[in-house]
Amino acid sequence: MRRPQDFAIDLTAEEVAAGGWTVLGKPVVENPHDTLPDPLWAVVRIWRSCRGDAGLAVLPEAGGLLDQAAWLLDAIDACSAAEAGLRAEEQERREREREGAGR
Repeated sequence: MRRPQDFAIDLTAEEVAAGGWTVLGKPVVENPHDTLPDPLWAVVRIWRSCRGDAGLAVLPEAGGLLDQAAWLLDAIDACSAAEAGLRAEEQERREREREGAGR
C-alpha cells in the first residue's frame, strides 16, 4: 500500500512508466497528494483515525451509527473500498513477482 511519505516527490512520465505511483491500478504522473483538495484529505484522516483491524473501531461523532452524518459514512465506505482495491492490487503484484521468481 502506498503511504503519504510515498508522495513526497514528483515523478516524470518515465519514472511512472518504470513503476512510479499507481492509484487504483492506474499509473499517474502528478503527485497523488496534490490531486485531492484539503477537505478530502480531512475525510481520509478521519477514516484512518476511526478504523480498526476489522473495520470501524471508533465512530467519528458521539453516539451510535445512526448518529453519524450520512455523507461521512459514505465517505468512510469509499475510503475503505479504495483501500481494499489497493490491498488487492498489492497482493496480485506480489503473487506475480513470486510466480516470476519461481520460473
